[in-house]
Amino acid sequence: MDSFITLDEFSLLFRPLTIDEEESFELKARIVSDTIRQEAINNNCGIDEMIENKQIYPGVIKEVTSTVLARWITQPSEFPTLDSSSDIMDPSMTFYQSSNMGITILRKELKKLGILRQSIFLLNGVEKE
Repeated sequence: MDSFITLDEFSLLFRPLTIDEEESFELKARIVSDTIRQEAINNNCGIDEMIENKQIYPGVIKEVTSTVLARWITQPSEFPTLDSSSDIMDPSMTFYQSSNMGITILRKELKKLGILRQSIFLLNGVEKE
């Protein structure tokens, strides 16, 4: 399956990528697109069918995909290292706990795509959307 966004579209929406970022873009875009598709399947939706049936605009899926990709691309890729001249850690050093942890799709982004919907539980136990 194709990615929801191309390199040219992403560069226009986010920023031009470095050569290193461009090398991994296609794979990352495919992974993000497949992850969005999987989230849709997990919530009994078919994102490709939703686009085809005009239940979601293609621009919305491009915007969400570019946001998720931008977050992934801008994550720090290396952990800071300790100064070799001393065995103690500099207190000004910050370790990124989520460094290079892959993609994160926020609930609000899934809601924007219509994958998650707010459910209201009534007192009698009947669920409404």
